[in-house]
Parts: sequence; C-alpha cells; structure tokens
Amino acid sequence: MKRDTRRMTATWLRAQGATCGQVARFERVWPHGVEFSREAMRQARALRLDTEWATQRVSPLPLWVAYKEQVIPLLAAYKEQVAPLWAAYEEQADTLWWMLWEGCDETPTRALDPLPGPE
Repeated sequence: MKRDTRRMTATWLRAQGATCGQVARFERVWPHGVEFSREAMRQARALRLDTEWATQRVSPLPLWVAYKEQVIPLLAAYKEQVAPLWAAYEEQADTLWWMLWEGCDETPTRALDPLPGPE
C-alpha cells in the first residue's frame, strides 16, 4: 500500500527515526496526521518541531542538493567575513578586562560574559 505523500503522521515520523519528543509534540496537535500545507508548516515551526529534518525526508533529493550547494559557499563567506570582526572584538574585550582587573584589589565577583563567537 502506497503512503499518501500529502499527509504526515506520527507513524511515518517514527519510521523515519524522529525523536520521541518530536513525535509526542506532533501527536498532541495532529493525532490523525496533517496534510502538508504552508499553515501546517507555520504551526510546526511555532511548536518548535524540526521542520528542516522533515523537509529533508519529503523533498526530492535534487532540490535538497541544490539548496546545499548554494548554502555552503554562503556560510563559508560569512565565516570568513566574521572572523576578523570577532578577533577585533575579543582583543578589545581582553584589553578592557585587564584594565578593569588591574584596578581591583580582589577577585571580581562577576565575569564579563562575551557574546558567543562564530561557529
């Protein structure tokens, strides 16, 4: 029996290896499954369901490959552009930290928490 490709069900999610938490969240909203639609995708994102994971399993492979081929160079360019900015920030933050530290007679009770750096 061929699966109706216009509907996603908890059974299908389990067969694809979805996590228990994702399946449980899905079933609370759609106990009998849901037809693929823009509205369903919006709801799934609002529920913090892993829509990228599901999309990879229902999209034609050439579509996913084309997407990745375009995204990978963009991410590499982003990292290349951000790296010197992050280095400059860290250098300035380190200088500020040592300036503050030298003026203290005791160990600071709160560290300066820098923003997360590029991945």
